[in-house]
Amino acid sequence: MRILVDLPEADLRALDEIGRRRRVSRAKVIHQAVAEYLARNAEVHAGFGLWRDQPMDGLDYQRTAREEW
Repeated sequence: MRILVDLPEADLRALDEIGRRRRVSRAKVIHQAVAEYLARNAEVHAGFGLWRDQPMDGLDYQRTAREEW
């Protein structure tokens, strides 16, 4: 899918330089950058609601786990 994005000229030059070094197009560099950004941010949200269905809350779990030490 195509989108329209406004970027500063300096950013475009930097993207072109990265593409030149990697021997890929500017579009490929942007695609890879977006994919990496989304992967990093997905990990941040993966833990939300983790304890929702647990029999104890997170603090109780932490206390129980520390008792094992």
